[in-house]
Amino acid sequence: TEGSTQPYDRASVNGPGPYFNFTAPLKDDTGRSIANLPCWRPPWAKLVAVNANTGDVAWEVPLGLTEALPDGKQRTGSSGSAGPSVTAGGLVFVGATSDRRLRAFDMKTGQELWSARLQGQVNANPMIYRGRSGRQFVAAVATDTLVAFALP
Repeated sequence: TEGSTQPYDRASVNGPGPYFNFTAPLKDDTGRSIANLPCWRPPWAKLVAVNANTGDVAWEVPLGLTEALPDGKQRTGSSGSAGPSVTAGGLVFVGATSDRRLRAFDMKTGQELWSARLQGQVNANPMIYRGRSGRQFVAAVATDTLVAFALP
């Protein structure tokens, strides 16, 4: 909270004030800052499936990319502020990442099946609906644009 004397107060995303920052700059070869990354080991965001009958974690995967990192090290998870939506056919759709992607996962295994890069960040749960033709769609609002994709 504001005015806290605790050095590691996590009452807010940025700690108790401007003097505490739990990120560090990532710099390119010229010394220019290209990203601020968390100061703890990734993954920084995960999609987690829990077995509702047992409470056990069924699977978990890093959710999102940090594209400022080199290839092969980008799968760190990148947090956002929305939850997933699940279809009766076993697809999990989520767009809650700062890398501006909408993704589909297999509900049983957590395997990423599909992703699409969008013009903006998705900050709400994806919507799943059936159109007049009977075809099923997934839609999401990416910043100020509504996008929809037909399911096979």
